[in-house]
Amino acid sequence: MLRPALALILCALAPPLRAAPAASPLPLLAQRLAEQLLRVTGERPLDLAEIENGTAEPTAALDLRTLLQGRLEGRARLATDGPRLRVLAVLSQSESRLVASARLLEEPGGRLADIVS
Repeated sequence: MLRPALALILCALAPPLRAAPAASPLPLLAQRLAEQLLRVTGERPLDLAEIENGTAEPTAALDLRTLLQGRLEGRARLATDGPRLRVLAVLSQSESRLVASARLLEEPGGRLADIVS
């Protein structure tokens, strides 16, 4: 009879179980944004500007930009001068999700080419 009592005491003293932290949504968001950018750009080079951060996480926009560059590497040409599409993106947060939206501007000139989200 001592064993069940000991097991009950050990269970009572054990720390509560915690749910595993949710996986970051940034990799999936970067993949989907890369797919949208590739759909629009065709053969034109991309100029990825800094992503504006509209979230409570101080590094979320920088992390998204790094992940996005990785997903575009080898699939799109990146350039900062000459004819290109400049990507002006914003990372925002709603109650239940992160949202990335971007304006694509033809450079030089700044004419709007498309909007993706």
